[in-house]
Amino acid sequence: MKFRLLILCLSSFLVLALNANAAGIADSHMKKSIPCTSCHKTMKGGDDVERTDCLKCHNEEQLKVAGEKIKPKFDNLNPHKPHFEDLACTECHKGHAEQVNFCASCHGNR
Repeated sequence: MKFRLLILCLSSFLVLALNANAAGIADSHMKKSIPCTSCHKTMKGGDDVERTDCLKCHNEEQLKVAGEKIKPKFDNLNPHKPHFEDLACTECHKGHAEQVNFCASCHGNR
């Protein structure tokens, strides 16, 4: 019984420690009490989140509006309307790391 209690306590501290250092969109989702399993199908490492997973909560119209707000940072181009049809959201929005300006990999950092 004591062993189980110890394992439970250590597991709780581990989860808290890992979540305290969350970055990127994982952090914003955590602050809104959205569980990891809302995006991740499994809780195994390397479980990539697909665009369809994002679109379960974020619709295309919301993305266009959000993109319009940040257009000045991208020479008046909306990064949510890229010329790549199926660009994964995770190319820019990293789950557990800082966001990346994917467009800048070809177009330069603006």
